[in-house]
Amino acid sequence: MTGTKKRIAGVTAVIIAAAFIGWTIWLVGVDVEPAAESGYYDQFLFAEDAPVTALLAQVVAEAPQVPAPEGESSSASVWYDGALLAPYLPNCAEMGRVEVVKGGVFEIRYTPAEPEDCVQAALLYVDGQVRMVTVTQAGGRTLSADVAEMPEPVPTPTPTRDPAGEVEEAFADLVGWADGGVYAALDPAELFDGELLERAVEADPACENPLYTRRAFVLTDGEGLTPEEAAKRLLEELLAYYSQEQEGCPFRITAYAVAEQELMDRDALRARTERAVLLEDTTRWTSSALWETRQEYPWLPDGMWCLTPEVRVDWRGFLDLKGSFRIWGQLNDPAQTEIAGPVWVLLCDDGRYWLQRSEALTELLQGE
Repeated sequence: MTGTKKRIAGVTAVIIAAAFIGWTIWLVGVDVEPAAESGYYDQFLFAEDAPVTALLAQVVAEAPQVPAPEGESSSASVWYDGALLAPYLPNCAEMGRVEVVKGGVFEIRYTPAEPEDCVQAALLYVDGQVRMVTVTQAGGRTLSADVAEMPEPVPTPTPTRDPAGEVEEAFADLVGWADGGVYAALDPAELFDGELLERAVEADPACENPLYTRRAFVLTDGEGLTPEEAAKRLLEELLAYYSQEQEGCPFRITAYAVAEQELMDRDALRARTERAVLLEDTTRWTSSALWETRQEYPWLPDGMWCLTPEVRVDWRGFLDLKGSFRIWGQLNDPAQTEIAGPVWVLLCDDGRYWLQRSEALTELLQGE
């Protein structure tokens, strides 16, 4: 599928390694003081009873996203407002950003209350604990130290791998997929008549990004079209819709282009999953690759495809990119082309086509 997907476990491992390498490079020429000797860094840590892992999950789920600090934008990171963490940092005078790196690496920044010469504390949180504290003092001096010891590896027998069997098991378990298995029993004809259609085509006209809208786009005269042709036509309708002024919508698209869309049916999704699994060399990473795939994609019966829409847009006003567009104009950053947008679903029933973001269609069918 076009659009780089950085969600398989092998790539996750590379990202984690890159995060540690980045911190190591940053520390060249920096004073390092072992926390075990001085205890200096303890004052910058979370309260002992702080449920840090749960708090970080809450930040990702609830906190607003914020821009990356100047000079630190990364396609592998998302930045959040860290206000939820402040009550659990006893030495916090002003909460800053939380950087979330794909693969479970977090950097938490805040301004400490004490000592007075400290202007920023940064905590690196990995695998359930703070691994490193970095303190920036007035004048630019930086101190950093490891504050957690790596546990000694415990030898365990290497389990026998059965990648083909694990893929088969994953595809047989409906509940584990992003749609929770609701597509498996869906009669497509039910969507095109009655309340569901009415609700879906009127949903969310004032979104901040067309590719994250909850609205469905429906083609009732698609007889003779290939699914790829239908997908392209419906995406053109989506972008034409947001080329009009919409009440409460902060942007208006002024120009767009829709590429030929690459669709993935169930067999193609299985093949993609098998390739992801075969890249891994342990049962743990195989399971992680399967989990990532099922979190991202829905369970696809016959007559249904998934895609990450390939479009280019220009606009006026505010448009929250979320890494989902090939874009024009002054913001034409080549790095954007490497980031895929959300997964959409195309459904066909006797010459009629329905296109909607997978998550929105799932919630519609679940009555949410």
